[in-house]
Amino acid sequence: MVMADPEAVVNGSKDDMGVENYSLRIFHSTLNLLAHILIGIVVGICVLFAFRNGLPLNMTNMHIVLCVIGYQLLMSEAILALCPHNSWSSGLKLVDKKRTHTILQILGSTLAIVGSILKMLDKSTNFNTLHGQFGLVAMVFTTVSLVNGLTSLYAYELRNYIPGNFSKIPHIIFGVVAYVTSLICLCYGLDKGFFKNWTAAPNSSGEPQHHGFAYAIMGMAAAFTFIIIVNPMITAFNKTRRVFNLSQGRKVKMVMADPEAVVNGSKDDMGVENYSLRIFHSTLNLLAHILIGIVVGICVLFAFRNGLPLNMTNMHIVLCVIGYQLLMSEAILALCPHNSWSSGLKLVDKKRTHTILQILGSTLAIVGSILKMLDKSTNFNTLHGQFGLVAMVFTTVSLVNGLTSLYAYELRNYIPGNFSKIPHIIFGVVAYVTSLICLCYGLDKGFFKNWTAAPNSSGEPQHHGFAYAIMGMAAAFTFIIIVNPMITAFNKTRRVFK
Repeated sequence: MVMADPEAVVNGSKDDMGVENYSLRIFHSTLNLLAHILIGIVVGICVLFAFRNGLPLNMTNMHIVLCVIGYQLLMSEAILALCPHNSWSSGLKLVDKKRTHTILQILGSTLAIVGSILKMLDKSTNFNTLHGQFGLVAMVFTTVSLVNGLTSLYAYELRNYIPGNFSKIPHIIFGVVAYVTSLICLCYGLDKGFFKNWTAAPNSSGEPQHHGFAYAIMGMAAAFTFIIIVNPMITAFNKTRRVFNLSQGRKVKMVMADPEAVVNGSKDDMGVENYSLRIFHSTLNLLAHILIGIVVGICVLFAFRNGLPLNMTNMHIVLCVIGYQLLMSEAILALCPHNSWSSGLKLVDKKRTHTILQILGSTLAIVGSILKMLDKSTNFNTLHGQFGLVAMVFTTVSLVNGLTSLYAYELRNYIPGNFSKIPHIIFGVVAYVTSLICLCYGLDKGFFKNWTAAPNSSGEPQHHGFAYAIMGMAAAFTFIIIVNPMITAFNKTRRVFK
């Protein structure tokens, strides 16, 4: 058994790190991770708002669901699919990147256009607000970009008849205009009274006030939109510059990429690692990050529903959810070989990232638990509290045990690495899974289910389906995340017995 050198690069060689600036790669990965989590938060909260009155959805709520999923979810991922720094698509062949982009773009555009038309048919007067006017611009440019995308899709095949840039540059520009105007339209929608009042804290007379959370959602949407459009804008600029260089008679070597080529990695790499399995891992990883954003965003929104200052219960929710479901999730994923944003890091940087996120997450979760314990006269008399205690104890043990695991390579001559790593993994998984169970019992409490529930004819909450959906999403990303550490622990244990 040979322990891995922590300075080794996990995916790629040290020469590769010399070609591509390593710090810049980390920066790109961080921004990409942030974009996916923000997409989950914004989309999750908007869909929750649309379902606040239950089913069937009226035209306004149907409009919200279709347009937000179309523009802010599917179209975002469609644009990211072609980005060389995007985590889940960076290892795909160019032809598969293009296919993925096309499928997501068609689905997103169709949903957004249908959602816009439904709202237009529902109103007697249209385009009399800035929300409606920017929505019309977004719909028009989305349609044009979709049609223009056909020539761009087959640019490689048509390269002998139509210069690729003549179809690709307009497609990029139309798409960016559609995407940015959809953000502006969304922000004007979030600025409407019914959404701001839904997210606002009531004052002493019961009237909504402090619309900060609505503005925070707008800021998050603007943030991931900016992150996403940077690459297509740079691409359009570079392609335009090459066109002008050619028109001025300058010799520019232009070679269109073979769509069957692998973007990051060689074809031999594809033979070593099953390509379909890589796509499957990337898809699950993307799903996990979006679900993390949805669950964490909705829980934090719920905690801030009464504004500031937060009471102990809401402080407990914020600290524990961010600690367990956000930071601890990303800490575990940091060491996963299939995790998108950390797969290109050196092992030493993976370990550092895992340690920092684990310490931060554990600290927040433990502090959040202790604050709630001090706030109550009787503790651990509910399943939520009992599983919370188990999660806190195992989190503390895993944190302490992590010190020997962190320096396992340096201590390899004194302590076999597996003797510290296996318990650390098991304690961590137990803490993480019990935190999920604790969260689900918390989401099952009446005050959360009633907040997400639709009122019946008498005004009483009913149909708690959205609360159960949040539990299901939390369970889904927890399962995705714990698979790799469990396999690692099993393999290490098997090697010990051998």
